[in-house]
Amino acid sequence: MISAKAYVRALSEWPIPDEILQTKPSTADSEWSSGEKRSLVHQCWKVVTADLSLKHTGGINTVSFDTPIAFPNRNLVDPDLRDDNLSKKRFVLRATTVGVFDTSGQDGQWVAQIARNFDWVLRFRHSRGLSDNYSLSADDFDDFREILRTGEILDLLPIEEYLLTAADEVATILKDAPEDGFNWDALSRLLGVTSASLSRSAWFAGALIDSQPEVFISRPELIMKLRQGIRAEGEGPARARNQRSPSARSNSRAYYDVWDYLNLRRRRGDAVDGLSFDPFKFTSKKALTADTDRETKGRTPTVMPEDMFRLISSAADWINRFGNYIVDAYLMVQAERHPRQRRELARALQAKMPKGAPVLVFGMTAGKTPKQQKAGELSVTIAVGYLLSAVAMLILFFGARRLVEGSSLKFGCLYEEKAGLLELETYLAKTRQGLGRVPVPAIVRTAVEMLERLSEPTRRATGSDWLFDVAMDVESPNRFISKRFSIGVKKFVTFLRVPPPQGEEAWDLGSHVFRRGFGIWYIHGLEGASSDPLSILYDHWDPRMTRIYFTLVLPGKINQLREDIARKQRSARQNRSEELQAWLKDAYKDLQYLKDIQVGHEDARCRAFVQKMFAVWMRKEIPIGAAGRRLYNDVREIANRTSARVRIGSRANDPEALHQPVIEAFGKFARTHLLSPVIGTNIHCMASPNDPENERLANCLTLKTRVESAPWPTPREQLPESMPAFDLATDPLCVDCYFCAIFKDGRKRINRALREERSAIVMSATSQIREESERRMEAFRAKYAAQLASGRAKP
Repeated sequence: MISAKAYVRALSEWPIPDEILQTKPSTADSEWSSGEKRSLVHQCWKVVTADLSLKHTGGINTVSFDTPIAFPNRNLVDPDLRDDNLSKKRFVLRATTVGVFDTSGQDGQWVAQIARNFDWVLRFRHSRGLSDNYSLSADDFDDFREILRTGEILDLLPIEEYLLTAADEVATILKDAPEDGFNWDALSRLLGVTSASLSRSAWFAGALIDSQPEVFISRPELIMKLRQGIRAEGEGPARARNQRSPSARSNSRAYYDVWDYLNLRRRRGDAVDGLSFDPFKFTSKKALTADTDRETKGRTPTVMPEDMFRLISSAADWINRFGNYIVDAYLMVQAERHPRQRRELARALQAKMPKGAPVLVFGMTAGKTPKQQKAGELSVTIAVGYLLSAVAMLILFFGARRLVEGSSLKFGCLYEEKAGLLELETYLAKTRQGLGRVPVPAIVRTAVEMLERLSEPTRRATGSDWLFDVAMDVESPNRFISKRFSIGVKKFVTFLRVPPPQGEEAWDLGSHVFRRGFGIWYIHGLEGASSDPLSILYDHWDPRMTRIYFTLVLPGKINQLREDIARKQRSARQNRSEELQAWLKDAYKDLQYLKDIQVGHEDARCRAFVQKMFAVWMRKEIPIGAAGRRLYNDVREIANRTSARVRIGSRANDPEALHQPVIEAFGKFARTHLLSPVIGTNIHCMASPNDPENERLANCLTLKTRVESAPWPTPREQLPESMPAFDLATDPLCVDCYFCAIFKDGRKRINRALREERSAIVMSATSQIREESERRMEAFRAKYAAQLASGRAKP
């Protein structure tokens, strides 16, 4: 056991990093120490790794070093636990500065979370009577992993044994509980765990009642208090020990990161923090995480583009029809305080109420649960909350932003420095940890402008620029309408009664769904949402400019930045100035940010391409067109080569064993080939923007050449000559192009368009117009019929 002097001396070797903003002697103290008064000996640190002027939420995080850690009534400030206290402080210092694995300093929110995971590894060790990490064995790690996979976090400890051993102390805590509450803090200190882990566990509630039946008989009201923290568990039979609770979720990757850190200390000869074995010698951390989360979280459904567009269209419809009506109601509530005047304003507003809109009940609920409204009524608070959720859905999806990034939008976040290329500037949490821009369609402009109007009174009252800050009362702006989009979006979708995807019981609307947004809308365009509210709000969105960004501008930025970094790295490390070191650090962040955008887009693009190829292989799709026939042949060739390498075996084997190898082979093909829907048409184009052969083979570029050679002046864009001219593309122009592929849905829409055009021709104003229209339609029908007749090419 380390002495108090050695403990202080070990901490004095660390300079206090800027990321530790304030400290205080204990978590219970109210006064924080700043500047020179900060001390690493203090047991509570305020960790800030983000610029609080750019990141709105999660910027300030608290890490405690006096948490309950072992039974009975032992915490990390006990003298005999100084080694563990020092170990945790070293862990947090590394995480905030050089990184847990010496990569780079981590985000403060992640540091606070993984510090709590570190506590649970220590609790697990102490429950086994082990005094240091070196005493942990491979069997202990296997037990830890199995509990994570099949149980909940409390299963790491022998809680029933603790309750039995300390029966008298538990009974006293229960008897002394106030009439209007439950003493979770005292109980958690006794058991050496967090109060949250106890209050949210349905299993623990049952175990506590079973261990103290007399107390609960004498004080039955405690049962209701006990159950208040676990309502999310729902009704159902009690869970047996080591039986997965339906709502239990463990972040297994963070726990394995802690074990990996202890393993790293072992490899570096750290006798205090290190393990005696390698926990990932036979199975990688990634594989263990996948195995654990598979059992814990179940399958994560993939929201297909048609379902995603249906969901986003519902949000766009709500904004388009009722957005201004709701904003007007909110502004009236804030402008007028007198109840009688509010009622008059409400009647005037309802006279202009859009058809189908809810009747808005004036007044703000100050964050409390509102009273039950009549059918067709909504309080202004709830309506504004739904509007914020709808706007957040559009911004998060089309901007491909994370939840924390969306909530950090500020006034003036839209830029259009190049005509047609609208960019959204926001905080980037994972890569740059600063401001960055991503291309967005003009639908985001509509959403942001409405958000600016809604937040204007709050911004004026607070002097801040946060767009999602909407105060309950702008005269006392200390409470805001909820920005918890992970909850608000689900409530909003439930309110709209949007049916979930076929085969699913509910929508899976985690942040990963929205993160794929820019890839999905770039790849699929308006496919599946051609004549709905989504297209109304698109306004002057130019998908051609976005295509240029992803295929030309973004790769150029990445290559230029790589060249700049390589050029400045040539100078020897000892000769680099502080300015150069700072530039290199920022440049690496910028490079990671650009690669993050590129990887996300490429992932969505390749997924869409592979889905098409798999459908062709399964004979659910038969593409026509010159490129479609080549794609069909490529799919067959790839599948044949793959099946020759994969031996299916006997009849007893699963015939689907070939699917995964074929999909992987399709993925390799997709990474080096393009397949993009041409928005405004019903075809897909397989032309690479940088292929010089395009100029000779692409119909749109042939037409572009003729237009530019006309005797009248024509605008010339600074684009490569090989870039397909998608703004000129139409079904009749593309149908017999070398790069054209037409799938089943495209053929349905072309056939429908031909039927509609035939009906329209009959109504032509003059015989000359009718004859010209018939000639054009018949020319297109002939080219289209030739593609249909050619069918599939022979390999």
